[in-house]
Amino acid sequence: KAHSSLYGYKLSTNPLLGKLKENGELICFENVITPYNATHSTMQALFSVGEFGSSPLFPCFFKEAGYYTHISENQYLLGAAMNFLTDKKLSDLMFSNRQEFKYVHDEQMIDALVVNHAPALYILHLQGQHYAYENRYPNTFNKFTCADYDEKKWDESQRKIIAHYDNATLYNDYVINKLINK
Repeated sequence: KAHSSLYGYKLSTNPLLGKLKENGELICFENVITPYNATHSTMQALFSVGEFGSSPLFPCFFKEAGYYTHISENQYLLGAAMNFLTDKKLSDLMFSNRQEFKYVHDEQMIDALVVNHAPALYILHLQGQHYAYENRYPNTFNKFTCADYDEKKWDESQRKIIAHYDNATLYNDYVINKLINK
């Protein structure tokens, strides 16, 4: 949020979503807080209807109701033994379909997503701006450089990290806009 121009950041890191916001087509929530500072715990909370493990995970309800349920997952692959999202048995209970490999960049995942026009639930888990930031965007999104940041406040190494993060945010703006258009 601190590096999003949707929330007043000085650099234009969200030009496409900013246009949607200006046109009244995008709502930006001002007071949302994740329940945990780690993806695994947050995903458990998001997927749970109650306390994790005490009831079926919410995609199970959609699948059981006849919805096509799909997850595009660019972080947790089946069999990686990381968490519940990598467990094949749970995945089969929750999802009709999921991709089975990671994409280099999130845009590729959006491009590969096939929209099913029947009642459906889609869950997308992007790499987004996860570390290492310089790996989260293609070179064509290398807009921000060390020169964009105060050299009195940060050394060159810090400014480079901030530039990579802002470039990843700019790319994420493109990816989310592409998803909305799809």
